[in-house]
Amino acid sequence: MKMISTGKVFVSFLFLADVLRECVADSLINVAFQKPTEISSPYREAGMRFGKENGVDGVLDYEGGNYDMFHTQNEVSPWWSVSLMDSFTIHEVKVYNRPDCCSDRLAGFRVEIMEEENVVFTYDHEGQTLDVMLFSIPVDPGVVGDKVRLSIPGRRTVLNVLEVEVYAESIAGAEGDPHIKTWIGEKYDFHGVCDLVLLSNPGFSNGQGMHIHIRNTRTRSWSFISTTAVSIGEEILQIMGGRDSMKYFLNGKAKDADRNKNDGVVGNFAGYKLKYQRISDKAVEYEVILDHTESILLKTWNRLVSVSMKNPREEHFGGSVGLMGSFPNGIKLARDNATIISDSNIFGQEWQVIGSEPNLFTETEEPQFPSMCDIPLSIDMRRRLASSIVNIEKAKAACAGVTKEKNDLCIFDVMVTNDVGLAGAY
Repeated sequence: MKMISTGKVFVSFLFLADVLRECVADSLINVAFQKPTEISSPYREAGMRFGKENGVDGVLDYEGGNYDMFHTQNEVSPWWSVSLMDSFTIHEVKVYNRPDCCSDRLAGFRVEIMEEENVVFTYDHEGQTLDVMLFSIPVDPGVVGDKVRLSIPGRRTVLNVLEVEVYAESIAGAEGDPHIKTWIGEKYDFHGVCDLVLLSNPGFSNGQGMHIHIRNTRTRSWSFISTTAVSIGEEILQIMGGRDSMKYFLNGKAKDADRNKNDGVVGNFAGYKLKYQRISDKAVEYEVILDHTESILLKTWNRLVSVSMKNPREEHFGGSVGLMGSFPNGIKLARDNATIISDSNIFGQEWQVIGSEPNLFTETEEPQFPSMCDIPLSIDMRRRLASSIVNIEKAKAACAGVTKEKNDLCIFDVMVTNDVGLAGAY
């Protein structure tokens, strides 16, 4: 262990690294929940009882003989996989064994993490599995992957497992031509023009409360996020795109971040540090520091604004609902906290800012509740894409340097706006 002495103060780099690692671990989210699954062969009674989807349904209660697990036929090298529908930095995989019998069937199991069908991590279990109900497989350092595969290679047997959980860093947030990601990374678009609740958490910080609103603004036949506001307790922080991106509004008063920053910190927001950096002449970033590794990132690129959560933890975000779904499973809950809404337009409309909620923005723009969000017609969007001067080849070239998980979003936005420079927003 290397120590540095500064007078009477000793700092252990190893200790600090351990603290940061624990903070990141606390913020990991099961990104496999309710994602698409595949299996080598369905059991003869496959379906609700032994279906492949049972491996990611979140049900760990095995009482009453409900057999809530997935089950293959007896075959050589049986396998099961889950597609994460995006690329995530994965740090841990948990495999829950069948608890009622036959736990030894899992002997010699293999876990593989894949990225675009290439194996980037492999774990081969060499110990016993009899009467072992949970296998926690650390992935250190974390690897980027979009699929996890569980198999028993090289022998004839059945693969029957209660649940598989994949813990990764969350990429929840909203950006661009409004693309929204739930806490587990599910993507959907909501183009409704209005003020929207991205996050509502009245219990944040012992009842102080946190709310994040975004404003969708229309331009031609599409819309984009033009403004966002965060409230913690009685304080409100607002960020805008366009020519005012270097300005932030704290409790309604405009402040110039370019002039007021000190070592990247521009001020205090509700007891948390507010950091700022200019990324380019078109892009800036604000960061509300909640903890050692946990923060809220607010970025602008020209007129577009994005919001994302960095290493969100149960301590701060437990109980959150809104457009990112419920924390941590990203379930698209309605305001009644019970109804699940699958249709993106209905779900988006559900989370329009309503009259009983505070108006966090310094200026009011229509439509406002009780008027509904103005949702552009899908046919107009298709016409806009069909008439785009920028074809898909040009859009792909413009977005070539964009990460895989955002590449499709970038291509769509470049085409719908006829602006290859928009790739810089990603």
